[in-house]
Amino acid sequence: MQGLGTVKKLLVSYLNSWLEAPSAGSPMVACPAALPSSPPHCNPEVVEPLLQLFTLVVPSSSGDVLVEGGLQLLEAALRGGLATLRQDGHKVATTAAQALLRLSCNSSCLLDPALCGGSTISLMSELVDLACERSSITTVTDGQIVHGGVCALGFLSKVIESKLQRGEVSRTEVLSGSILPKLAKLLCNSTETVLVAANAVKAVQHLTPDGSQQMSALVSGVCSRVCSAGHAYLAQRQVGPDMQAAVPLALRLLTEFSQDFDSLQVLRAFKMEAALGRLKLWQATKCLAAQLLSKLAEAELEYQPYPLYGNGIVQAEVLRSVRLDVRPFHEKGVSAAQLLNLSGHQMKTWLGLDPTEISQVVLIQQANRVFTAIDKMDRKVDGCIAQDDLQRYLISTYNMREENAESLSHRTFEHMQVDPCASASFLDWVKVFASLKGELEEDTAECRATKRCRR
Repeated sequence: MQGLGTVKKLLVSYLNSWLEAPSAGSPMVACPAALPSSPPHCNPEVVEPLLQLFTLVVPSSSGDVLVEGGLQLLEAALRGGLATLRQDGHKVATTAAQALLRLSCNSSCLLDPALCGGSTISLMSELVDLACERSSITTVTDGQIVHGGVCALGFLSKVIESKLQRGEVSRTEVLSGSILPKLAKLLCNSTETVLVAANAVKAVQHLTPDGSQQMSALVSGVCSRVCSAGHAYLAQRQVGPDMQAAVPLALRLLTEFSQDFDSLQVLRAFKMEAALGRLKLWQATKCLAAQLLSKLAEAELEYQPYPLYGNGIVQAEVLRSVRLDVRPFHEKGVSAAQLLNLSGHQMKTWLGLDPTEISQVVLIQQANRVFTAIDKMDRKVDGCIAQDDLQRYLISTYNMREENAESLSHRTFEHMQVDPCASASFLDWVKVFASLKGELEEDTAECRATKRCRR
């Protein structure tokens, strides 16, 4: 530990100008007398190897590192490295990110709140942004920056997980924030880099019978985006373990957010399928990538005809949208197609539903019949309806005037919160069907009363 103290003193001297003003009593306040009065700048040739020494002892002394000012040093290294990128500051930032990742991995459960501070999060987010700009590894510098970015990716994933578990942030806040999209983007952009660093290409041959063909295709894809110098850097001994620690942390966080439909909708927008398909070939991420891919594929069912919804997350959202408890349907394994054929007697005796719940299931059945009829207006049943389809249906079925049909169609799409130029799914439709049905029944009753008066 005496050696650690010496390394920290040297780091203080080289990072002094990047240290934030410490609070009274902080271990960083008292600078040793031996230190130079005018500290040198953030010199990567000196600071990087010092940080590497510091990083080596981090896992075995994480508590001491946090208590004795080590976190402030790592933040200073990040701050200084990011501010001096043209002078190879990325090397310093990457090594600091390595240390922070290892600190986070050393905690088996929740991270120390000190590691979850706004300053650390902001600096690591900046490193992720920098790595996102490197879609291809054409230089060693690119490889170093993406390495640091992936370390930051893992660290931030652990921070978000800890904050969620402590109740410091809500899922909604995370989904609407800027960090999750950054993590997803870097995960997609860095997949080939990660696979090179993890040496996963060789493992592909053992995963598939036609390994040689798949190996050739994957090597071709990887080599086209990672230059030979970048490959040599990523093959270094310390890079692979960082990737193996960081990427599963990010996938675990994203998988956690795939468990409810609203969160899954946000993840769908990230378009991660291709990256996840590649990560399925790496043993360290195989299960998590496959699980997340399965959830994303399930979410795609929303824009299919309702009978194809199955009995997963999209069907559960349909049931919740009409205020039905999902459990009886899941316990009996009732799929969307089966629900459409349930009789009132089966709902009562087999599922144990009360009259109100039965009426809601009947509402779904009616909504599907109308939705299918609207879907057929464009002479193809694809599970989506357009505003023009609804307008034509109202005119042909209810003999509605064109201007009235156009107005009602427009209001309905507004109610569904679907752009007038976009298509609506059955899930969108079922949420507004009850109110639309009531409005149409009221208009029909008024029309009949008017005809009686005329007679």
